[in-house]
Amino acid sequence: MNRFSFALRVLIQGVPTAAAPVGEPAAPVIPPSAPASAPADLDIDPAALDEPTTVVEPAPLAERAVPTPSETVQQLISLRDKVLLAADQPMPVGPAAMASVARQLGQILALERVVAVEDEGGFDATRQRVVDILETEDPAQDYRVASSVRPGYLQDGELLRHQEVVVFRCDDESGDGHG
Repeated sequence: MNRFSFALRVLIQGVPTAAAPVGEPAAPVIPPSAPASAPADLDIDPAALDEPTTVVEPAPLAERAVPTPSETVQQLISLRDKVLLAADQPMPVGPAAMASVARQLGQILALERVVAVEDEGGFDATRQRVVDILETEDPAQDYRVASSVRPGYLQDGELLRHQEVVVFRCDDESGDGHG
């Protein structure tokens, strides 16, 4: 009996198991009186049960169609490789290396038409969100960006995320309406 006919018989009749000594797997029991042909209700040629089966192997990787990654994916893979190499070095990564990574990520984002919002000057509520306030004595600095905490992002002119900023505030008691 070949493997195919045994597997077919197991599918049809189930696999009763005999008790096995402890530590040994139970052996399938197929009664010696089992018919050598398929049941009549299955449309199978009994002669086909004893024919060798053909196993179809998948095509080798070199013959398979490999998708071409986008420029963004290629750039991200390259950058990730560099970060992983740097992580394996015994010396800690310095600010210059991190600035280089940030610059490369900006270039990758540009491939998807994403630009950073890193505005300075006067506070713009449509593009910026205040995360902290820095008191100043200079009324000319009132409502001006003191520093950027985290950049915002635009894609195709649409705001994805507000720039997070620290804003100067002047507590001017002169009564000019600004404080």
